[in-house]
Amino acid sequence: MEWITVPSSLCNATTFTYPTIAGAEFLSIEASLVQNFSRYVSDQDYLNYPEIFVEDATFCNLTLSYTHHGQDDILFVESWLPIPWNSRLQTVGGGGWTGGRNELAISEMAGAIGNGCGKSPLNAIITTDAGLGRSEIPVDWALLKPGNVNWVALQNLGHVSLNEQVKSSPMTFAISPPLYSYVIGCSQGGRKELELAQRYPDAYDGIAAATQAVYWSQFFQAIRKPSSKSAMQTTIEDSIILAPAKCQFDPFSVVGTRFSCSDTGTDIETSNGAATISKRTMQGPKIRTETYQDNFRDTWIGCYDMYRRGMRWASL
Repeated sequence: MEWITVPSSLCNATTFTYPTIAGAEFLSIEASLVQNFSRYVSDQDYLNYPEIFVEDATFCNLTLSYTHHGQDDILFVESWLPIPWNSRLQTVGGGGWTGGRNELAISEMAGAIGNGCGKSPLNAIITTDAGLGRSEIPVDWALLKPGNVNWVALQNLGHVSLNEQVKSSPMTFAISPPLYSYVIGCSQGGRKELELAQRYPDAYDGIAAATQAVYWSQFFQAIRKPSSKSAMQTTIEDSIILAPAKCQFDPFSVVGTRFSCSDTGTDIETSNGAATISKRTMQGPKIRTETYQDNFRDTWIGCYDMYRRGMRWASL
């Protein structure tokens, strides 16, 4: 392993030069020295690795911002450049609806920089927010207007920022480029790693993609499928639906019954149309196929709620 040590005095913005990325314009660069950094990182926050105790790490926290010409976006790439450095670079992905540079990414970065064990040389780490900031939900960026998808933001998250973040690695700090580079992530981060493998297979030497959030079209339809009916066929009512296919509730059995509507303050009769919609919604979206006896199959293996309160949001 090649170890590189540079003076901590070089951790200032004037040390670095902007990288060159086609179609991008760099806006700012900030550098600050972090010393005596210590943190416990659970194996639940840093997948593919055991728990890690980071002790007294020293690194240069470097943050670059840039935009794509004519697209009115701003992306931030944050790098932790350790002193000393083991010549390895590791990139961490995001989670849920974030590109990275959120609380999960910070835990992953801490785990990665501490992967050198104790006070031995450490990994350099990079993460990007993909231009989405620290928003945890897509409400802030997914649509320009109702029905008008923000394609710039979606593509930045989808793949554009992935190849650019490794190109943004300012290794002028260490004089030489990394000997090896790796990327890790789970859920949204895992999806990003698969995207990297397909679109930019030469960007990294190794990829560890865990619990990949893929097949969005099918997955997001499936998680809207109601599943709050109790586990009628299980021996214990424990809020977990062990066999959702055995739930035999028939919406048409309540057609003609009346119920109190809190919105209108009146009694309303359950109609045949309402039962039809309920039935089809519970069945979930289907895909026509010739390989199944009824020529239809579910679009997804199924995402079932485990709580009495009904359907909750399933995060990536």
